[in-house]
Amino acid sequence: MITIISSTNRHNSATHKVALHLEKHLRAREKPCKLLNFEKLPHDFIFSNFNNNSNKEFQQTIDAYIVPAVKFIFVIPEYNGGFPGILKAFIDCIPPKHFYGKQAALVGVADGHAGALRALDMFTLVLNHIRVNVHWNRPKLSDINNHFEGNFEDNDLDELYSRRVETMITDFA
Repeated sequence: MITIISSTNRHNSATHKVALHLEKHLRAREKPCKLLNFEKLPHDFIFSNFNNNSNKEFQQTIDAYIVPAVKFIFVIPEYNGGFPGILKAFIDCIPPKHFYGKQAALVGVADGHAGALRALDMFTLVLNHIRVNVHWNRPKLSDINNHFEGNFEDNDLDELYSRRVETMITDFA
């Protein structure tokens, strides 16, 4: 199973729309997948899941999205030149053994022109530290709000960005 992770808790984000686009394409290829939207994380997970403590709702998230996954696709926005703090906190609250030996693909999302390149580089280091193999093809989607078909409310990327993520899916999935 592939878990797609929308790596921000911001409401109605471009990151989540890209994650929905990926989910649609994986399902069309009959690849089993689940989408984890950080908007749905328990609000206290950061404080209730350190030092061998666990909140039941967060543990259910781990059991449903992390443990059974063989692969992950992280859709990562660039925040202040890096990746979102909630993504680092999420990783820090999960025992590393649940990631060992698994694979991840990364998709960068940004309003700016670099497509979250720094965020992808930084997060690759975090994943490598917890023994996750990161796929070489990391689409960088810059100026993201201008690359949705129709308008922002649609979850479909335009032809250029759709091809980028579909190439990654073909190689990775």
